[in-house]
Amino acid sequence: MGPDDYDVIGKDGEVIGRIVRTTPGPSGKTWMWSLATRRYGEGSVLGYEVIREAALRAFAESWRQGEKGT
Repeated sequence: MGPDDYDVIGKDGEVIGRIVRTTPGPSGKTWMWSLATRRYGEGSVLGYEVIREAALRAFAESWRQGEKGT
C-alpha cells in the first residue's frame, strides 16, 4: 500500500472495499473504488472517478444502495 491506496473499513472493522489511484481508466479517470463484497441487493461494485473525494462519495452511495436491499 502507498499514499494513494486505501482500504475502506466498515463499522465492525471488516474491510468492505478499496479506493486507489490507478493508471487512467475510462475517460482518464484515475481513482478507482471497489466494494470487496456485495452483501445486499444489486448495484455497482466498481467505478472510476477523476478525484479521490468523488471516489469516496461514489463508494458511499453504492454501499448505501446495497443496504437498502435488506
